[in-house]
Amino acid sequence: MRILLLVMSLISLPSWAHSDAKVISAGASITEIVYALQAQDQLIATDVTSKKWHRGKLADVGYHRQLTAEGILALSPNLLLVSKEAGPQHTLDMLQQAGVEVAVVQSGNTLADLKTRIKQIAEKTQHQDEATALLKQVDELAAQLTANQPAKDKRQKAIFVLMREGRAPSLAGADTPADTIITLMGADNPAAAKISSYKPASTEALVAMAPDVIIMSKRTLKQLGSIDALLEQQPALAATPAGQKRRILAIDGTSLIGEIGINSLKEALRLNQEVYAD
Repeated sequence: MRILLLVMSLISLPSWAHSDAKVISAGASITEIVYALQAQDQLIATDVTSKKWHRGKLADVGYHRQLTAEGILALSPNLLLVSKEAGPQHTLDMLQQAGVEVAVVQSGNTLADLKTRIKQIAEKTQHQDEATALLKQVDELAAQLTANQPAKDKRQKAIFVLMREGRAPSLAGADTPADTIITLMGADNPAAAKISSYKPASTEALVAMAPDVIIMSKRTLKQLGSIDALLEQQPALAATPAGQKRRILAIDGTSLIGEIGINSLKEALRLNQEVYAD
């Protein structure tokens, strides 16, 4: 029996040894987990959305939706961690044919999706012990958020606004990390009932949604200079209850890239405490 268990454990291991791991992470939410598992010593490159974690010290394989086989193969990886959004598919097929293991991890923005991603990446990097502690941290953050949920009649309406130069503001609808964060912080996203992903919003739509809170990335607010500058540039936002009360909150933009991660939960808890401080 012991021999059988040993054989089965060897079969489940990758063909390369842990000490020889050369991993590429293509996706910010994946890279965040690699670092949270303390497996970053295995990384040789990441996609462009992951630079926050290594500050440009690792090779860059470009955007995770536009990967090239030549650029990746030049780095001689033995494992590529991707989400289902990565591609194009013919690039992933070429990499597999060349002997690179392409591991597609769980996508999605639920807590269950996040926990599955952690387990999958831990298995691929052989950091299961670290995963136990990380999963406990996720459960503790989730428990805090659950305990801090407001009464139904106290729930606020919140929207996340994406600003791009020269374009109308876009709102985060359903199936976005921003919508999950809004729900976790104990608020309702009126845009989620109308749109999915990110869509431009008309003045009429913004006013009709009547958000109590507007959430934007810290980077966007910094570029604009101040809340006053934002409201001056965007009269539609100024006309909302949130604009009139200047309830504009900033969020770390990296918590919104890809799918939800550990930082997404931390940001949801911080926003919860800000919105429901009273």
